[in-house]
Amino acid sequence: MNEQVTSRVQEYLNRIHYLDLSGDACFFRVECSLWRILSVGRNAPLIPSLRILEIHYETADPRILDVTTFIPILSPSIREIRIMEDHSNVHCINILTLFHLLKSSRCNPHTLSFCVPYHADIPQSIHSCFPELRSLAFGYFREHYPQSRNGTITLPDILNALPSLEYLQVDLRALPLPRRTTPVVTHPCLEILYLEGHPRDFELILPGCRFPHLVYSSYTIHKPSSLDWSPFIDGIARCSPKLHDLDIEIKPTDALISKKLCFDDLQPLFRFQITEFGLRNVDVSFSIQEVELMLRQWTHLRNLELTSSDVSSRSPDGDPMYDAAILVALGKHCNLRDVKIDLDFRTLADSDLRSGVFSLGAQSSLNTLRIRTAENFPEEMVPIYLLARNILEIFPDVHILYEGEDEGLKKRFDEFWKFLALLKKESEPSLVTRHSSG
Repeated sequence: MNEQVTSRVQEYLNRIHYLDLSGDACFFRVECSLWRILSVGRNAPLIPSLRILEIHYETADPRILDVTTFIPILSPSIREIRIMEDHSNVHCINILTLFHLLKSSRCNPHTLSFCVPYHADIPQSIHSCFPELRSLAFGYFREHYPQSRNGTITLPDILNALPSLEYLQVDLRALPLPRRTTPVVTHPCLEILYLEGHPRDFELILPGCRFPHLVYSSYTIHKPSSLDWSPFIDGIARCSPKLHDLDIEIKPTDALISKKLCFDDLQPLFRFQITEFGLRNVDVSFSIQEVELMLRQWTHLRNLELTSSDVSSRSPDGDPMYDAAILVALGKHCNLRDVKIDLDFRTLADSDLRSGVFSLGAQSSLNTLRIRTAENFPEEMVPIYLLARNILEIFPDVHILYEGEDEGLKKRFDEFWKFLALLKKESEPSLVTRHSSG
């Protein structure tokens, strides 16, 4: 290339702040050849202002990617790195080598996220290469974990090594369990935490951690049959004294659990000003009265999810879903904006419902009601019309969304929304009426 072309190319490269490399082996082979050509005779990084580097290796054929070919584009300016590998069993990207290349290129990212095949030494590499991380999210493709947990770096080790972390997302099943004698770790900065694991992971981790600035936490529990809810909830409350938002999810959705979550199990959380609370695929034994009491404890609550497992929803012995009475309890809350629940529609399509339920009208702050499972949703047009009329009576302004997978229910909800729109239009005063009243 002549000097003028070289100057224009460099001017263009200087403007690149975000680089997304997504493709198969052929794509990366072409890209890497171009980088080598452009970097000939240069001692400085090819892309000196690069801040975000994203690598997504898509291949059905397990071809090894030579990560040393990334050297020309590695720059100390990089602040965020995302790595995704689509092959489940073979390490096509040698992520350990890539991490050390980043370190030797004086890259000091603040954000690191990746999803690759399992490797026991990855936590140790993070531990040594990126001491100033503020955000870390790592998982393993399709959750391929070995039966025995190898490696030496536990979650407390990661927390001690990365004191600037504000965001952490990690699957505990990829880490060895800490010993009960491990000293308590107090992390000075962590604000957002996502943890996945087995009951045993949480049993050992939660008592040994303190997060004085944590405001949001999400816990996903796998193979929950041995879960004891009371110490689990108590552990969450003890390790995060400033908690505002909490989500708990059970996986898989048809997992069997020996004990349902009881209202009394939640007592340690009532001292917090919770603004978001989610129980996803969690079987509970809350009465409507207990739900009302929970809502009175959390006056700042804005988002709520109460959805049960697939086993409970299919079981004839499962607890009945909430009906019309819970909508009144939800609607009375002064700050609640978004609710997702499993709902039994039987009483909501009752032609006599209006005599027993008052209109909340302006009292209700609820904007969106999301339905995951809709039991006894009417099939005929007249009951669907009555349902729309009754819902409008309770919540004149709420948006009802169906978020389940049943195709037949999706069609019936379409009819319901048509009736709802028609009734809303009929209830609006005409222009003549508004003009006359003015």
